[in-house]
Amino acid sequence: MAFITVCCCLSLPSAASAAGNISDTDKYAWSETAGWFNFKPTHGGVTVNSDHLSGYVWAESIGWIKMGVDAGGPYGNTNASDWGVNRDGSGNLSGYGWSEVAGWVNFNPTDNQVVIDPATGDFDGYAWCEGVGYIHLQNDAPAYKVQLFIDGDGDGVADSQDTCEGGNDNDDADSDGVPDFCDNCITDANPDQADATNPPDGIGNVCDDGDADGDGITDMAEALCGSDPSDTDSRCGSLSWLLLLLDD
Repeated sequence: MAFITVCCCLSLPSAASAAGNISDTDKYAWSETAGWFNFKPTHGGVTVNSDHLSGYVWAESIGWIKMGVDAGGPYGNTNASDWGVNRDGSGNLSGYGWSEVAGWVNFNPTDNQVVIDPATGDFDGYAWCEGVGYIHLQNDAPAYKVQLFIDGDGDGVADSQDTCEGGNDNDDADSDGVPDFCDNCITDANPDQADATNPPDGIGNVCDDGDADGDGITDMAEALCGSDPSDTDSRCGSLSWLLLLLDD
């Protein structure tokens, strides 16, 4: 970034700095030279905005890396008072972060680019820093990545880890491990969510009105005569009078 020749001194994050919106668990990038880069450290953290990034990354070997000037983005990247990392509508990143130890971090180097997947929030690709070389944002083995925290249903659980997308994962009236919004029987625990009604009626067996297969004969009556309560084709034959009695 030759056009910026003056010193860019960082205003370091304080304890009160915003934590950003990066995942609590998927927050690390890696450099073979400098080690781990933490996008959500205790004090600082990166915020991904619609058109730019702000905040700080922390690396043990080189310290703080700032994502843009305090005035905010999108950034022009034309001089020492207007630089930072931009994000376009497709999630492609460009521009520069700054480390007082390692210098400029280019998020769109000549042979690569850092991209944020709009659907998953996953960062991918490589940034380049003259002082430490390539910084890899995602890897399969060993597994690590940086991920934007996306919570479409507002339950405090990232969409990528949602048990019940669209509902609050924390609401579980019967404590069966299935959130109420996705539970086919919220009054009785049924972690298997079994629904033997033929065809399935969306109501768990334990909540069905005593007729799991929907054949008009109560489960208790079918069990007494040896019929299968979950199979509409299973019948009791000569004991039909008893079944009718028990169904009343």
